[in-house]
Amino acid sequence: MQRARELLETTELPLARIAEATGFGAVETLRHHFVRHVGTTPSAYRGAFRR
Repeated sequence: MQRARELLETTELPLARIAEATGFGAVETLRHHFVRHVGTTPSAYRGAFRR
């Protein structure tokens, strides 16, 4: 999860690539676990770092 957060914060990689790179395999799986652990979606999390 920490690596996914880092990639969302520091790269423009598509969510599918981040899901694969962090072992989640699919965007849906990444989203499910991300919301459970972080409390927001990966897209919303990334958006917070773009402002």
